[in-house]
Amino acid sequence: MNVVYLGQIEVKFRFAIIFFILIAALALSAGPSAAKSPRFCRVDKASDALSARVIGNSRTSSSQLHGIQLLVSDFHVASGEPIYARLANFGKKRVFYGREFAVQHRSAGGWERDPASPKGPWVKVAGVLKPGSAGHCYRFDVPTNQTPGQYRFSTQITGPEISNGAQHRTAIFRVG
Repeated sequence: MNVVYLGQIEVKFRFAIIFFILIAALALSAGPSAAKSPRFCRVDKASDALSARVIGNSRTSSSQLHGIQLLVSDFHVASGEPIYARLANFGKKRVFYGREFAVQHRSAGGWERDPASPKGPWVKVAGVLKPGSAGHCYRFDVPTNQTPGQYRFSTQITGPEISNGAQHRTAIFRVG
């Protein structure tokens, strides 16, 4: 009788260990940024990405936007904080985009690539942005010593309906 009882405890103990390992593996597979990813990056529709932005006093509805827009998660960010941008398709045609993006700062001479801007290497992925959908979230970790001022995300879209084969999209935000 004691052997059966010990066997039952051993089976329960093994089950508990397997369950714990499974939970730990699921948590790790989600990645550290998945839990911290803002709602802005977790929605699929263009209109939901628009409404998930931290937009302060500005109220823009999806009916006011047309074509492909590059949206930012917030118009103002502090040094040392992340900021996100993503393409949203408010148009009627699909377009293609990649993972490449740049962060530029405004200077007296115009827009210049910021020294902290990501430089790659980029995974060559051709994302498809269907009408009404939102694309991949671009993340920029603003350095703690970033100079206050006006910045923007910049990325490129392509597609058969786009003149000259490619167009840039930008989204402005402030640091400081």
